[in-house]
Amino acid sequence: MKWTRYLLELALANGADLRGAALCGADLCGADLCGAALCGADLRGAALREADLCGADLRGAALCGADLRGAALCKSDLREADLREADLCGADLRGAALCGADLRGADLRGANSIICLSFSHSWNLILVRFPDGPRIHCGCQWFTVSEAKAHWKRHEGSQRRAIVLPALKSLLILARVQGWEMEQT
Repeated sequence: MKWTRYLLELALANGADLRGAALCGADLCGADLCGAALCGADLRGAALREADLCGADLRGAALCGADLRGAALCKSDLREADLREADLCGADLRGAALCGADLRGADLRGANSIICLSFSHSWNLILVRFPDGPRIHCGCQWFTVSEAKAHWKRHEGSQRRAIVLPALKSLLILARVQGWEMEQT
């Protein structure tokens, strides 16, 4: 399906509306999709390695299992996107809107503006840089730092609490070392 990339780029150049487009499994490696309107698109299993998706509208898009290694996703709108099991290694997510996105099982190694800790319990604790401060993604939930601390402090005596609070503290230290600006917590 390599021809799909060229047709898609041509359609975008001519102002096509690709909201809800069926692009499951499409080969879009290296495609210029900057600013594309792909809200609700089905991109499950799509090859988007090193694609330029800066400023793209991917709200609610199905990207589970997609190959987004090295993709430029800066300032893209990924709110409510399904990114389960997506490969985001080395992706540039600076300024991307990720509220409500499902990142379960996503490979985020080396992704810009994200720090991830993986646990043997098959869940990750993910710290994402937002303009107004970091957010924590765990399981299918999103928290501010203060909300996350309050949430896990309520689970007195649970094994998860014993793991998550020290892990959260480590994530915040790593973020500060990497120069993230945030309130002292």
